[in-house]
Amino acid sequence: MSKKICTSFFVVCCIIIAFVLVGCNESPASRVNRLAGIKLPSGMEVVYSHVGQVFSGLAEQYTVFQLKEEPTKFLNKHDFSAKSVADVEFRFETHFILGKVPQEHHPDLTSNFLYAEFINKHEIMGLYFPDTLILIMIVWGH
Repeated sequence: MSKKICTSFFVVCCIIIAFVLVGCNESPASRVNRLAGIKLPSGMEVVYSHVGQVFSGLAEQYTVFQLKEEPTKFLNKHDFSAKSVADVEFRFETHFILGKVPQEHHPDLTSNFLYAEFINKHEIMGLYFPDTLILIMIVWGH
């Protein structure tokens, strides 16, 4: 009986390790696509990415992408539009994610930006800064 329990424990540990290793190798864009079905524009460079560590639940993600050109189709498809700075600041204040991100990668809400919210199984926010071609995608963890 104890050999069966040890074997079962070993198998479960191997499965958990496999899931952790697969998750560690996932690109930020792939993770957004997997969680929300959002295909991000191709040809972007990841400037900064933070993915939280959790044992259970969904880890938060904050990723800054540098685009090469205006992603007009992407912005139109996902209804990016103007949003008040106060509304966006409130979202950050209630989720505390900026405390985990270096100051130089915080969004500059004094600049012109467009906003989109994606609520599927997971809550995701996008900020696009047309003057700098920066796209910030945020997965609110829970």
